Amino acid sequence: MKTAAIKVDGLLSEACIDRIEWALKGVTGVEDVVVSLFRSLVTVRFDETRTYPSRLESVIAQAGYLAHRFA
Repeated sequence: MKTAAIKVDGLLSEACIDRIEWALKGVTGVEDVVVSLFRSLVTVRFDETRTYPSRLESVIAQAGYLAHRFA
């Protein structure tokens, strides 16, 4: 398992959190998603043999948010 920390612009409410969690949990290989509204940070634990960080960023973008890998 790997972990990606992704900075997300535009997180404003619980609805934003729900939307991002729902989108990322639909990605094959994603094991866990934690969204921090206060830090505008999404932490994703994933199986690196089934998905990759740029795919996670793309899914966040498709949900309507600007994402930048943090770590």
